[in-house]
Amino acid sequence: MLPLKNAECWIGTALASLLQQTYEQLEVIVVDNGSTDRSPDIVRGFDDARVVFLSQRTGFLVEALNFGFTHISRHAEVIARQDADDVSLPTRIKSQLQLLTSNDQIALVGASHLNIDINGSFQRVVAALVDPRAIRARLRTGMPFAGPSIVAHRRLFDALGGYDTAFDGRL
Repeated sequence: MLPLKNAECWIGTALASLLQQTYEQLEVIVVDNGSTDRSPDIVRGFDDARVVFLSQRTGFLVEALNFGFTHISRHAEVIARQDADDVSLPTRIKSQLQLLTSNDQIALVGASHLNIDINGSFQRVVAALVDPRAIRARLRTGMPFAGPSIVAHRRLFDALGGYDTAFDGRL
């Protein structure tokens, strides 16, 4: 799932990073959320059957994500997320899927990530929480994972009814 709004500078690189994953059995849903730049044209320029391009006129991030969820193939058991200004390393999804499916007690996997600036220069490493106690503690005050780094069982999203729209426009 790739939400998109006015990201023409990044969307080509972001989408290419998903299409170059070592795990190739992907459906990449791109939700344009009212872009006024060339972002939709860039996405339409990708000639890959795995890319599903959707558009809605306006809305915030959570609305775009929930809209995209309604278009995920029925047979999809796992959902991965990335934003239009993010780049995934080639083994990201395969590695996260291996962990996710290795233990029935795991419903969601986040990842450490590198922060880069607008020019692509490295800024810092943000380590993912791995200790269950630390994750639970962080849940009391905020999101313990970078949203665009998660891979989760679809049943989790179905059980929760998607993302909570009460946060839309606040983050």
